[in-house]
Amino acid sequence: MPAKSQPWYVIGHQNPDADAIFSAIGQAAYLHATGCPEAQAARCGDLTERTRMVLEAAGLAVPTLVRDVRPTAGSICRREVVSVREEDTFLDAYMLMLAEGVRSVPVLNADGEVLGLLRFLDLLQLLLPPETHGLAGRTLHASLANLARALGAGTDTSVEPSEEEEDHILMVGASSQETVEARLKAASEDGTIDRFVVICGDRPTVHRQAVRFGVRALVITGGYQLNKDFVPAARQKGITVLCGPDDTATTVKRALCARRVSNIDLAGTFQAVEFSEPVSRIRKNIAALPQDLFPVVEDGSRKLVGVFSKSDLVNPPRIRLTLVDHNEFSQAVTGVEEAEVVEIIDHHRLSGDLTSREPVRFINEPLGSTSTIVA
Repeated sequence: MPAKSQPWYVIGHQNPDADAIFSAIGQAAYLHATGCPEAQAARCGDLTERTRMVLEAAGLAVPTLVRDVRPTAGSICRREVVSVREEDTFLDAYMLMLAEGVRSVPVLNADGEVLGLLRFLDLLQLLLPPETHGLAGRTLHASLANLARALGAGTDTSVEPSEEEEDHILMVGASSQETVEARLKAASEDGTIDRFVVICGDRPTVHRQAVRFGVRALVITGGYQLNKDFVPAARQKGITVLCGPDDTATTVKRALCARRVSNIDLAGTFQAVEFSEPVSRIRKNIAALPQDLFPVVEDGSRKLVGVFSKSDLVNPPRIRLTLVDHNEFSQAVTGVEEAEVVEIIDHHRLSGDLTSREPVRFINEPLGSTSTIVA
């Protein structure tokens, strides 16, 4: 549902004369007195100088200017939005989406501008990437600090995990001592050893080899810690040692979620809608799009205001109208056909283009002004 109920405007014709303005003010006052405090006097055109002078002399406020009453993206959107920041990790985003029961969330920058949409499908592709063989399947672009947070791990040396994002090569130290040593030696020889993050449990031999070859980081799983004898060498070589509570299999899965949301290419994967965009136009523009959630942004910017789903377009809430001093839709405020006309009060002849979806209160009297009817 929208964040607030729709307004009720008491409004005259497009070229408002004194009668259109004063009958709107009078009828709005009558509605207030009879239990409709949401009704407010409005106008859909500029005031004449004479009318403005009378308003000033009477001490009355100028009615609100309303050019268009069509339902818009701003009127149907939900203002309480579940969103993530571009610096959040995939794990942060996943846990938030799971807790809130949503399938996609807007991604915002520090200024609250929409960068894209993060979907559950993106998270699935992270855990099951299309390319799983070779170095690409073992490379993780993340900071060691985010890795530590994703794992719930503490440091076991004085080398604090870096906040800088790097391309790490994950290696699970589950093979034999000879195989692990051979792989680390090969990495040392080809110059990639400073990118290696070795993950293993209570295997002191692997710990010693990782420290000896100078890997980028060592992740010890299962709640175990680095042997105190290896700490000085690890500190001297600048190796970050992380000790996490989970088993090795769980640790590897959580490590993949240490990537920041900003690492996904979100630029061309979504469409945002401006606040004042009419619903009737939105329906045409997004009918064929597979996107299920649409960010609503401020006009002329990317700053997030709210979101809506396609289902919100089916029966959008309509602005309520009391039409005064006219009964022709051709003279009425733009979008009157998409509004809810509650009543019509007029002293002019009847028009042939007047239609309504529901029965309305209609008062038409052969008097000198609509203000006289209102009075």
